Amino acid sequence: MTVERVTRSGARRAWRAIAMLTFGIVWLIVPLRGAHAADEFLTEYVFLVVIDGLRWSESFGDPTHQHIPVIWDSLVPHGTMYKNLYNTLKTQSTPSHGLMLNGNRLDGWAPNNHWNPPDTDLPLYPTLFELYRKQTGAPRNRCWILTGNGVLRDLDRSLYPTYGDSLGAYLRYDADSLHAEDDTVWAWVQQVMDDERPDLMMVNFFAVDLGGHRNWDEYIAAIEHVDSLIFEFWKKIQAIPPYTDTYYKDKTTMLLTTDHGRDQADYHHHTKSDIGSRRLIFLGLGPDVMADEVVTVAHDHIDICTTIAALMGIDTPYAQGGVMDEMFIPGRWIGEPALDRNGSSMGRLDEARLTDDGARSESPSFACDGESLYVAWADTRDGLSHIYFKQSADGGNTWSPDTLLVDAYAIAPLLAVDAGVLHLAWVEFVIRPGSPTTLDWELRHSRSTDSGLNWSEPAHLTPEKYGTFFPTMAASGGDVACFVTGLPKHPQRQKAMQPAFVASSDTGVTWDTMIRAREVLELCHAQPGGVGHGGAAIHAVYTSFVDENWETYYTRSTDGGATWVHEENLSQSAEASRLSDIAVDDTTAYAVWSEQVDEKWQILFRKSTDGGDTWLTAEQLTNSAEGALSPRLACSGQHLWIVWTDYESGRGEIFWKESTDGGDTWSTEAALSAGTMLSINPAIDVADGQAFVAWQDNRDGNWEIYLRPVPESEQRAVVEDVRHTGRDPSGLGYR
Repeated sequence: MTVERVTRSGARRAWRAIAMLTFGIVWLIVPLRGAHAADEFLTEYVFLVVIDGLRWSESFGDPTHQHIPVIWDSLVPHGTMYKNLYNTLKTQSTPSHGLMLNGNRLDGWAPNNHWNPPDTDLPLYPTLFELYRKQTGAPRNRCWILTGNGVLRDLDRSLYPTYGDSLGAYLRYDADSLHAEDDTVWAWVQQVMDDERPDLMMVNFFAVDLGGHRNWDEYIAAIEHVDSLIFEFWKKIQAIPPYTDTYYKDKTTMLLTTDHGRDQADYHHHTKSDIGSRRLIFLGLGPDVMADEVVTVAHDHIDICTTIAALMGIDTPYAQGGVMDEMFIPGRWIGEPALDRNGSSMGRLDEARLTDDGARSESPSFACDGESLYVAWADTRDGLSHIYFKQSADGGNTWSPDTLLVDAYAIAPLLAVDAGVLHLAWVEFVIRPGSPTTLDWELRHSRSTDSGLNWSEPAHLTPEKYGTFFPTMAASGGDVACFVTGLPKHPQRQKAMQPAFVASSDTGVTWDTMIRAREVLELCHAQPGGVGHGGAAIHAVYTSFVDENWETYYTRSTDGGATWVHEENLSQSAEASRLSDIAVDDTTAYAVWSEQVDEKWQILFRKSTDGGDTWLTAEQLTNSAEGALSPRLACSGQHLWIVWTDYESGRGEIFWKESTDGGDTWSTEAALSAGTMLSINPAIDVADGQAFVAWQDNRDGNWEIYLRPVPESEQRAVVEDVRHTGRDPSGLGYR
């Protein structure tokens, strides 16, 4: 056994060396989250096993365990069981599995359409398979997805720059029916283990979910059957007779879980956001996992991704979860590496590092008003994600200490300042009022009239019929507008992500009732990009998954958000468009978004000079060899600033460009971040003609928040007329 382990470790080191030559030297200097600890682990292979649609009450939560006697009697005593693991996003198969594979919440709202053609539901952020292959050089046959649920056929690779099909996994499913029997999947598992020797594999057993959608008897029969298959799976790993192959014995961790449960009141469905659909089973088994342990600490199922990464010794820079380290044998997991302070934070002289807590600080939001600068972000220093805040009263020369504003499971902070009032919005995972079994994300708002020293009690902006996510916010002239994704509890729209809107006309003291901003079809998915005030209108952009493609749309309201009109497809592309933003100056509106051009993400721009009635031809602002994502836009009159994450160098850097004539001409692009590691998620605002950009950066060994003023125009090269690739307004293609 020792010889085999040394041989496999040597092979992994060899693959890393090959990766350095094949994919460049970027990963040589990126600190690998978990790699330092993996040397302590005996685990060399990880198999993620998902029983699709298994409810807690028919499995681990049943005191008799009558339907899972084999798992309960033969496996649970040898592993660690988690009692409080929850799916906090869409309780559907594609987004739920996607989150386990990449840990990024943006992909937790992916479509789940069985009738979509292949390649239309690809996740945006890289999967564990791509990360593993890029960082180790492992060949494709070391990574597999074997799935009885054919809707998962697009999870083998992502759309993210520098990743994709060349780093993807092998995938097997039934392309004809999209439903493979559990016995068929088990046969695939045995064949792949014997012939391909995978290092990392996800297996989906689908019969339980399929049975649950049909009738109770089929549901229970499927549970009892897969119960025996899971034990056979573990026996094969451990070479327990009749299995004799010792290749995986004592070197493999199996993580057994489910993607979602089933609604409490009606087992046929799993879309009500109640505890029946959200609570998941989880059992860890393997050489580094404690036996006969029960963990009651609450976890989000995005933590599965980072836990697998820790076991495999790979970095997951885009994942937002933590490591489920309670199950590890003491001494095997030594936590995050000590940060290298020997110059690791050195960047540009005018950069400010705003956080230094050793935790994951992410998703910054920034607002400014003259010399007053404000930053809010999500931070995991206390375990689950909380919202922190700090401010500067002297243009960023000095900063206040970090202030904890939201001591709850909260993410996606947003800041805006207007008329002397500072606004903070966020989404918080809560038990819904009046429904003690319903768990969902709720939009909340608080205001401060003394530059963030004191804050009002949070206003609860999400009505009972919604869950909300992807918030955007704007404030102007005493009006505050929030544009969000709403998940209405409507019998015909339970699977849809619909744009919703809520507003205040008295600086956030009172709020109107949240409404749908658009009547959409059942399976239309919308992700708000930005909202802004201009003239007498509220303008918004969002990306929507319609007719098998993501497109960028514009809409506006002239009556304070009561009704929304003039919806227009801004992208009009056969390729995917994502991650949009908008800025407005009186009756001129500017929109940006990311779009795939020749299989690379680029930044596109359009403007309207008549309040959104008509839009000029789209212009491509970037020509990145590896891709450009996440554009953010700010304006002051006709002075525009655009920032984004660019992968030209092979790693993410914050780039910017500006226009002083309303987007007719643009400066050359330039890097804002130091470029030593990975910089993502920029946020921008402008006051008195000075723009500032905040972003998250992992140059210090973990995510920290940085901020930098954008250089003034005279410090830049002469503005040049960029030769954009225009968009044919007919939507037929580029000219």
